[in-house]
Amino acid sequence: MHPTLFHLGPIAIQSYGFMMMMGFLVSIQLAARRARRCGADEEMVINVGLLSLITGVVGARLFYVIHYPDHFSSFFSYFALWAGGLEFYGGFLAAVAATLIYLRLKKKSIRWYLDILAPAIMLGLAFGRIGCFLNGCCWGKPTSTPVAVRFPYGSPAFAQQWLTHRIEVPGEFILSSEGSNSLISRETMAMSDQDLSRTMDQSNPLALIGGCQRESPQYLTLVKAHLEAYQTNLNGLHELIKTLDLKTVPVHPTQLYESLAALAISIVLGRYFWHRRRHGMVIVMLFIIYPVCRFLIELVREDNPHDTLGFTVSQGISLLVVPIVILFWLYLRRLPEMSPRAAAELESRARQSPKASGS
Repeated sequence: MHPTLFHLGPIAIQSYGFMMMMGFLVSIQLAARRARRCGADEEMVINVGLLSLITGVVGARLFYVIHYPDHFSSFFSYFALWAGGLEFYGGFLAAVAATLIYLRLKKKSIRWYLDILAPAIMLGLAFGRIGCFLNGCCWGKPTSTPVAVRFPYGSPAFAQQWLTHRIEVPGEFILSSEGSNSLISRETMAMSDQDLSRTMDQSNPLALIGGCQRESPQYLTLVKAHLEAYQTNLNGLHELIKTLDLKTVPVHPTQLYESLAALAISIVLGRYFWHRRRHGMVIVMLFIIYPVCRFLIELVREDNPHDTLGFTVSQGISLLVVPIVILFWLYLRRLPEMSPRAAAELESRARQSPKASGS
């Protein structure tokens, strides 16, 4: 697990955000190329991509905040996106809604442009889930299969397994405060002893790691007093982690499962785009295949509670989405094979350039 991918001087580049940005850049370029090849407005695709990125992040974060309100200790922690905490379905549905509104206002073919964008959505997700793996979120249940992975101390999976007594942790790592116990945070463990002393002197909470309350000077003072009581320091804890091999029990790499599934779906949708007989069929296929895959992956994920009629919230949304999309597919068969607005746009482009071609 590598939550911080690399540093540019004093700036830490977080794996999660970096992979999200890479996914967006690669997928939007491929979507723009697909638009160019089929005669659509390439600039419109880029605009929709930017809109989807912004609304998708907001929707994904809002969905996560509503679903896990107890994961946030301060106002600033709501904005610590680099630490993870996005729900794909929340972002996906928000981005689709924003795209529908935007295309309608611009009087563009919704079916045509959603078909163009569908493979890009899944490719972006493939990159994003690699970011989840590097960050250590969205982990799976314990398993003894050969593909199992172990996440290190400080990862969300490690914290949960400690709370559920699957793993034991020496007292040096356990803070007691206000009648409750917690592990010394991953952010604090990423410091050196010099960083710890220096950060304790900062009074501006915005200057702290992630702006989160638990990395406040008061929290770090508690950590330092705790370490002194055990006659050790952060460097000593780092050595203890190596000596004891403090990691989770082996778990399913569900992040990589979904990344591979999303990549495969993207390839299938990309090929199907050029063979479809009706506009709108590619986005329909996405809304059928992905929910099925997500439902199955949720069976071996452990981070999501079964709080939706015995299912996880993602499974619940999947069960709701598929029948709705099947009904839309039946309705789609009553519409013209080519969207009238797409036909009009292609005709307009053909008049402007004899070389323009459509799909």
